[in-house]
Amino acid sequence: MSEQEILARLKTLVNDVNSDDTEAKKCIQEYCDATEEKDNIIKDQYAEENAPVATASADEFSSSDKSNQGFFDQYVLGYDEYLTNMLKEYNSLMKRKIEARKLMTMVMMLPFKLSRVIYLAYIRQVPVEDLCNDLYMSRSTYYRYRSVALKILAKNYDPEN
Repeated sequence: MSEQEILARLKTLVNDVNSDDTEAKKCIQEYCDATEEKDNIIKDQYAEENAPVATASADEFSSSDKSNQGFFDQYVLGYDEYLTNMLKEYNSLMKRKIEARKLMTMVMMLPFKLSRVIYLAYIRQVPVEDLCNDLYMSRSTYYRYRSVALKILAKNYDPEN
């Protein structure tokens, strides 16, 4: 990863690490509910089309009316795509959270002063002036430490591992 990509990830790190799991839980719950609903719809459609006695749906077409089969097939395919998108969104949320935790671990593994600078600046979100006062360092030293830390993180951080 480049230093700019690391910097961008650091800026969202707090939100990613502290993100509420309710959005992810809601996403997976919707997926589970939708798959159950889909199964019920398919079972109902199968029963309508294959029942030994002609039945009528709420739309008043009988099981012998095959003109609606294409519509039903399109519906099922569209629904499958919808479910796939929901699952992708959930996986994306979870991947982002895992990557944020990995980056947080990498930050904590930096040499103490570098780790402290990144931790205070991006995780605790302390303003630069206050950070410099707290650590008894000049602004130029802060930016030098930050630059070194970003280079180390860019070199060592691999979100895939």
